[in-house]
Amino acid sequence: MRTISTATPQMPSTAGAAGNGVTCSASNHSHPSDSMTNRLINLNGGIDQRNVGAPTAVADDVYAVDRWYVLTQTATVNVSVTTNPEAGTAECVRLTQNQVAAQRMGLCQIIERNNCVDLRSAVASAVARIRCSSSQAIRISLCEWTGTADQVVSDIVNDWTSGTYTAGTFFTTTSMVITDVDAVTPSADTWTDLPIVTGALNAGTNNVFLFIWTEGTAAQNVTLDIARAHFGAGSVPPPFRSRASSVELEMCKRYYQKSYPLAIAPGINTDSGSQQVMTFAASTTITSNNAYGLIKFPTEMRATPATVTLYSKIGTAGQVSDNADANLGANSATLDGATTSTKGFTVYNASGGNIVTAFVFKFHYTASAEL
Repeated sequence: MRTISTATPQMPSTAGAAGNGVTCSASNHSHPSDSMTNRLINLNGGIDQRNVGAPTAVADDVYAVDRWYVLTQTATVNVSVTTNPEAGTAECVRLTQNQVAAQRMGLCQIIERNNCVDLRSAVASAVARIRCSSSQAIRISLCEWTGTADQVVSDIVNDWTSGTYTAGTFFTTTSMVITDVDAVTPSADTWTDLPIVTGALNAGTNNVFLFIWTEGTAAQNVTLDIARAHFGAGSVPPPFRSRASSVELEMCKRYYQKSYPLAIAPGINTDSGSQQVMTFAASTTITSNNAYGLIKFPTEMRATPATVTLYSKIGTAGQVSDNADANLGANSATLDGATTSTKGFTVYNASGGNIVTAFVFKFHYTASAEL
């Protein structure tokens, strides 16, 4: 747990698996210089701060595992993390089409400007490895955003039924350049390398999208597994290298972080990781509209978070807990938007009345600065 003292409250394949003509290391070791070889983050989808790998219904254009968001044709799909899916791969992200009505589904990642702007007018490429429970075409695309940097329109699909993969047909037109699109039809339940998508990026590109999806509709209970994703310089991706898990997690935390331990989903009743504001008094009263906690993010975020959600110790949104773990009323934990920054935020009492505790206030948070 964190304690805040206040005197006054305030890629392709590994050994043993086929691969795109690119030999890939099964090693999980990495070097610091590797971080910009592959511009993607959470390469296998194994880091899932939001849902800790459990099957979770995720709607269209909503983030799931860290740095990856879902795009669907009509309704939610289940997203989960599978461990040891094949030799040399620690985990993969799985999409399960759980709706009765068949639909198309996919997973997308947006690369921040600072991680791709040096590739303007240069040749870049992307690839990933997939497994689908049915033998059907799986597509991969490399797309570019030429609008305002890091202010993207994340839902890049205009018409899921279109077989023409250009801006204004399948893809949206707003500030979009379609670099390359390709597909493969794998055998059912067989790990397969997607084709490499490659091309020279636009001189005005600010962000890059890697999107993987089912070309046709997926029937109920069809699964799509994705792992070993890569995007970087050159027309042929280098041998795949995983990053150290601690490095990967720190990279994820620039976009999303939480006070909870990695293995505990937000909203759970736990003291572990809770923010505890010490009052050093047997009875402390915070009147309405007064602050009582200044929280510093362990990892500075890439931008001021668009959303910060506060939870009491027992998991109630918008409330703070007292020393006995009792909630102190609706809006007793409220974010002061004026002081929120890439480095932290202030919590105040907006309950409309006094809140009282002995020695400590307890609460948790999640913060998102996703693209």
